[in-house]
Amino acid sequence: MLEQIGNIDWTNLKHAYGSAGDIPDDIRNLASPDEKVREGALYNLYGNIFHQGTRYEATPHAIPFLYELIENESVKDKHEIISLLVNLA
Repeated sequence: MLEQIGNIDWTNLKHAYGSAGDIPDDIRNLASPDEKVREGALYNLYGNIFHQGTRYEATPHAIPFLYELIENESVKDKHEIISLLVNLA
């Protein structure tokens, strides 16, 4: 899961607060077994790639990985990831 996430040059992409170098960790953390880690990652992603309804350069690069997460049986809180995707659309 998420094998291709490292193929994106995230540090040279921008989100609401500058470099998107933190986005891969937040996406990976959405698959954490720890609920607090998942909540923090979701909060960060909303703030960084969908800040106040604005989409950023990094946003479309994150979308395929969010879909990959919802397709994985072990990922919890898929409804939260789907809500993020709906907002990104």
